[in-house]
Amino acid sequence: METNELQFIEFREELYKNLNSRADATMDLIDALCGNQTAASSVQLSLNPLFRRQYASLHDAVDNFSMTGNTQSKHTEQQQKLTHVTASLISKPVTRNFYLLATDATSQPRQFAKTLRDRGFVYRPNPIKGNKPVTIGHSYSALVGCPEKEGDMAPPWVVPVSLLRIPTDEKASDIAASQIDSLLVIRSFRSVRL
Repeated sequence: METNELQFIEFREELYKNLNSRADATMDLIDALCGNQTAASSVQLSLNPLFRRQYASLHDAVDNFSMTGNTQSKHTEQQQKLTHVTASLISKPVTRNFYLLATDATSQPRQFAKTLRDRGFVYRPNPIKGNKPVTIGHSYSALVGCPEKEGDMAPPWVVPVSLLRIPTDEKASDIAASQIDSLLVIRSFRSVRL
């Protein structure tokens, strides 16, 4: 086996170990999401050959990551564990004496999901002159690591570290700061010396 393949296997095993419940269904859902570019609904996603379970297991896997049935502290602890697993993929800087991180907020329109909890007005670009660039839905804060390029010809890439929903009563910058704070708990991210 090649080094990259071994790293991938180790990453999947570590991810699996850090899932609190519904780990098998969650791993199948991750595989189905990664191997599918055309699913327009959860039903179509559950029919993906990589999702080897029943349709209800898809919702169980998603509910595992929601606040439903979890206390805030349990939910935060789960998110921190997963952040540590994904952050381990960011290689230590060689030419710079810091880790380069990036955050961004993105919106997910959900104007027809009337029973969806905590929907609010979110940004959505609209090319039609005179229309306001808003819709109803959720906003999410993404934190990624930007590793150094491995060579002049190597393409730039990012390591997704954390994705959190931004509640309507909080600011995107506050959520991004909490994501970075969670990452700084990991000792290697606090002190980089060349």
